[in-house]
Amino acid sequence: MKRTAPFITALTLFALPALPLGTARADGPNVILLTMDGVRWEEVFHGPDLGQTVDGDQALFPNLNGVLAREGFLVGDVKRGESVTVSNKAQNSLPGYQSIFAGAPQNCFSNACGRIKVETFPERIKTDLKLRTDEVAVFSSWERIPDAVEHVPGTVFVNAGSTPLTTDESEETLATNLAQSKDSPPWPKARWDKHTFAHSLHYLKANRPRFLYISLNDTDEWGHKNNYPNYIATMKQEDAWIKKIVDTLAEMGEYGKQTTLIVTTDHGRGVDNDWIEHGSGYANSKNIWLYGRGPHTLHAANTGHAPQKAERSRSYTHSDIRPTIEAIFGLEPKLDGVSALPGRAIAAIAGPQGKLSAQR
Repeated sequence: MKRTAPFITALTLFALPALPLGTARADGPNVILLTMDGVRWEEVFHGPDLGQTVDGDQALFPNLNGVLAREGFLVGDVKRGESVTVSNKAQNSLPGYQSIFAGAPQNCFSNACGRIKVETFPERIKTDLKLRTDEVAVFSSWERIPDAVEHVPGTVFVNAGSTPLTTDESEETLATNLAQSKDSPPWPKARWDKHTFAHSLHYLKANRPRFLYISLNDTDEWGHKNNYPNYIATMKQEDAWIKKIVDTLAEMGEYGKQTTLIVTTDHGRGVDNDWIEHGSGYANSKNIWLYGRGPHTLHAANTGHAPQKAERSRSYTHSDIRPTIEAIFGLEPKLDGVSALPGRAIAAIAGPQGKLSAQR
């Protein structure tokens, strides 16, 4: 069960030319953001913790660390001197998600802080690009994710927790709705990630949204239950799902070619016997990781210009995700009405648009 105590606890073989900021293509670009709750950088880059007992294959992220890393930008290995951190002080889930979607830390220090108070980037994308509600979609296992994604409920399409999907009556959707109604996880306010992923993949293929957010939750729950084997098994499944998204996009023609995939986590975890916890009292839980793959990264990989060491030596935070996605959509990084967003677009992911935005 998630802790609530405050403080404790884009695809093609060529590069798309940079558009003037504030413009967008009729057929793209598109972005998929996927988060895996509470997945440590140690497991992403170095496999199972030697202090834990794990049976079977030790390769946890063979796809993410294999061809997908070569085709994209994967950063956050502390042992290599890379720095990707949360941008909020609490190092808990809802504060982390609100930081991501606002582009800056919010007045949120626990999972009980309530709904975000400022416009989020999915809301902005929908409004500024004049998109339909169904073109900006959110699927989450944890029912509290909407409190991070929208400051005005109903602005974008959201399917969270155990809520059935009602956008269509396909056999696939009806089967997943039935399965999730009969098969609940041993923690409240959530559904199994397998149902969330099934719904989101079906929605991706059927609706081709301009922005899709997939929020997975099982890893963090298994961590809090001190169940390392299930924590590891879930990571392996999530790695396979990342590859499934990439393979699906490859079958979607121009839509897939113009889609950027970004993957990260909301917080890290403690070390050794404290691996089950996170929060400001566990210093290592501030360290996270980030992956991006899209038109710019594929072009770089195929022309021998993969992200250079200098790009990996920069420090990144959650606050960089919003301006990166805004840059991909050709939008000026937006102020939150109080102060400038502290994040900078990640040029290694956004490409020429990111370089323009980072200079402003």
